[in-house]
Amino acid sequence: MHFRLLGHIEVVDDGTSLTLGGIRARATLGYLLLNHNSVIPVSRLMKALWPNGTPATGRKMLHNAISHLRGVIGTNSMTARAPVLLTHAPGYFLRVQGESVDMICFRQLVDAARSDLAAGRWEQAADTLRGALALWRGPAMVDLVEAGVNWAELTALENDRRAAIECLVDADLALGRHAQVISELETQLQAGPLRERMAGQLMRALYHCGRQSDALALYQRTRTALIEEFGLDPSPELQQLERAILNHALVGGTAVRPSADQPAELIVHSDSASPLPSRPASAGLNAVPDVASDRVVPDTSAEAGASVSAALTAVPDVASDRVVPDTSAGAEASVSTVATDAVASEIKQVSIVLVRAIKETGEASDPAAAALTHERTTRVVEAEAARWGGTMAGTLGSLWMVVFGVPVSGEFDAWHAARAARTISHRLTRQPPNEDGPDGDPSGAVVVATGKALVRPSGGSPSAVSGAVFDRAMGQLIAARPGEVSMCEQTAAAGRTTERRTLSLVNVPTGGASEPFVGRDHDMRVLQHAWAQVRRLHHPHLVTVLGPAGMGKTRLLAEFTGRAAGADPAAECLIGSCAPAEPGGTGFDALADIVKARCGVATDGSESHTRARLASAVTGLSGLNRPDWVLGHLCDLVFGTTDGGEDAVSAWCSFLEATVVERPAVLVLEDAHCAADAVLDVVDQLASSTGPLLTVVTARPEELLGRRPGWGGGKRYASATVLQPLDDRDIRELAATRLGRRNRDGAPTLVDAVVTKAGGNPFFALELAATLAGSADRPVSAVQHATGSTSLSLSLPPAVRAVLDAQIDTLPLVAKTVLLDAVVLGASFCGGAVAAIGSACAADVEQGLRHLERLDLVARNGQLSPAGRPEYEFRISALRDVAYERLVPAAREEKQRIVAGWRFRLPDSDKLAS
Repeated sequence: MHFRLLGHIEVVDDGTSLTLGGIRARATLGYLLLNHNSVIPVSRLMKALWPNGTPATGRKMLHNAISHLRGVIGTNSMTARAPVLLTHAPGYFLRVQGESVDMICFRQLVDAARSDLAAGRWEQAADTLRGALALWRGPAMVDLVEAGVNWAELTALENDRRAAIECLVDADLALGRHAQVISELETQLQAGPLRERMAGQLMRALYHCGRQSDALALYQRTRTALIEEFGLDPSPELQQLERAILNHALVGGTAVRPSADQPAELIVHSDSASPLPSRPASAGLNAVPDVASDRVVPDTSAEAGASVSAALTAVPDVASDRVVPDTSAGAEASVSTVATDAVASEIKQVSIVLVRAIKETGEASDPAAAALTHERTTRVVEAEAARWGGTMAGTLGSLWMVVFGVPVSGEFDAWHAARAARTISHRLTRQPPNEDGPDGDPSGAVVVATGKALVRPSGGSPSAVSGAVFDRAMGQLIAARPGEVSMCEQTAAAGRTTERRTLSLVNVPTGGASEPFVGRDHDMRVLQHAWAQVRRLHHPHLVTVLGPAGMGKTRLLAEFTGRAAGADPAAECLIGSCAPAEPGGTGFDALADIVKARCGVATDGSESHTRARLASAVTGLSGLNRPDWVLGHLCDLVFGTTDGGEDAVSAWCSFLEATVVERPAVLVLEDAHCAADAVLDVVDQLASSTGPLLTVVTARPEELLGRRPGWGGGKRYASATVLQPLDDRDIRELAATRLGRRNRDGAPTLVDAVVTKAGGNPFFALELAATLAGSADRPVSAVQHATGSTSLSLSLPPAVRAVLDAQIDTLPLVAKTVLLDAVVLGASFCGGAVAAIGSACAADVEQGLRHLERLDLVARNGQLSPAGRPEYEFRISALRDVAYERLVPAAREEKQRIVAGWRFRLPDSDKLAS
């Protein structure tokens, strides 16, 4: 199956063009393909489909479009290279292979051609670029553009096409084909007259064809357009080219190999679509770490697809807050060695699962039988990798590798990797012969290692991952005994933390939390007032508790349910967690938890005992219609055999409504942002039902409100509270309690270090303190400041790092790019400095900062930059640490160098202010 975007959007299977349906389905597919192999939130998809406001039925229309596309694409995810459209909270994930999408093939060919240009292989580069451009059948997604679609990604794709044409012209000029390129260049310049690089190429071609006056006239037209549009003269390179033509000093016809003295490219983005270029002009060599020496060296392999376009230092136009390339002589020596994408190579935390499956069959082993065993083992590993959210990285003989944390980091990657390893080992060593897998054989082994690795995107293929974590995993595998599942200490520690977090209220004794309850008096009053109203007036009430990861939602509800039970011993507290036990869960487990709590079903009870308890509870409810029908669906919920249809939800509602008739109840649904739409619908229905039921929902605000912007609105009895970061005093109390005796070793105290790093997040504070309290050689060092004061530098626990990694990877591309640029600027920064780095234009920087501010990741500090723009600071210093460590050293140093040059060029008065 092939996807064609470079022209009208088309899906071709075995030479047949498939029917894609109406404009909505085509637009949905187009946007998912533009962002292939990435999780796209439902809110972002809806905004792309309806930029001027989502209609009331927009969510249903999107679901219909997704359902139709799944019918077209298919849902067979067991074939590793087959395209598949997955539901992945908080949205959708379209997995495709690079060779099946013409856009990806185009970009891969262009990258290969740039390598040929760098090596002087002009003819080979020209042939490759012509092949790449031949993939275009017209403007990208022209059928959507004609219908009014105006996405930034489409503008960036068109810019990629123009950049490829410029590279082709470079190759043709080097081969002396001056006359052949003139017509194409003139056509392109009519569409984009401010592209200085292309203007310079046409000037060269005209000059070598004996049309010196035409070349000079083109320079004057370009100069006039730049002055009228921006008040800027042409770049020094273009001016030098004009002088060379005037003096007949252009010798020969060979194009200059792309380097630091290449003419600058100025791309102008309209206000309606300010894209983040996916292939900036400052592309360079991918940076690859030398693991042995911790040194970064350029990757010049063909696989890297390195681009050697000029690296131009960004200089701000202070008057307009616009960033233009710096082409001064001083900038020539600074050739960028960072990756071609704005957010490209990163150093990330990953978990590696290695599987060794060896079946001892003696010297007379049958190759056909061995191949069959290999195929069956591959199916097992692929199935468990998909089930637990891993990426199948490949096989080599009897060795299989799965990577977790790529392309998107998750909070529980290490735990999911450990669970996947156990299930793979179980299926491989104890597999009955009649199941879809190899016959049971205990001679293999499975290992898990967690650590930092360099992750490099590689078009539509799985990202390239490298680092010392692989060596550790191989060492574990060599030492592993047959049938063993071996995990490194970092994986085991992350698993223990995850199990503590995923216990939720379902398994925590009421009022059993050990840490003090601080800083949540207002939120507690909201809950207690709603509970008092429910008991007094006998009507339902919905309370939504919103807060980011680690802000204390579970701790608040543990305290509240304890107090509620004390205030009314006859009342019932029914608790369910929507957080999935494995990726892709729907939240129906929460409904099952509530049924089991109400019926007194033990988690380890037998099936017969469980059915008896359910039957007793259902028959004991007076006024319950169709008890047998309700009992059947409740059994399906509890045993995990439900289809999640309307009948199951209706049966659960009937059971719950009959329950609260007898006495008031508190219903708690944790992590509602993970729940399926059907679960959210039933909660919405309960809030409008009758009876004394207090429904308390906890969720992360961006994820729940992104899916349901009107959540809780329009209801008579509904309220919400948003958990704010705790103040320093409360964090001190939490940290001091967890540290205990470890806090008696002098100033500056360990508590101060925790307060500085946690940023008001109680989970971060408790994890940091627990790490210090449990470590004999604590991960903390003293830092001496220029003022003579001393503070403590504290390393981050894996659980905190995992939460922050997941936050970074779920940001929109523009916001993530701005964040990764801002981290090199220090504790405070302004938009102009971020724009100076050049990964995003000024408009995108402003958009990204607004998004980060809305998520409380950055905040304005009340100061103004020299240009009168607000300054920002990171709300959580640990977030800055994690983002900073993600940058490849070469990229980090390049950004710091650019910022230093930007500050140097500011007027003296502005330098003092900055």
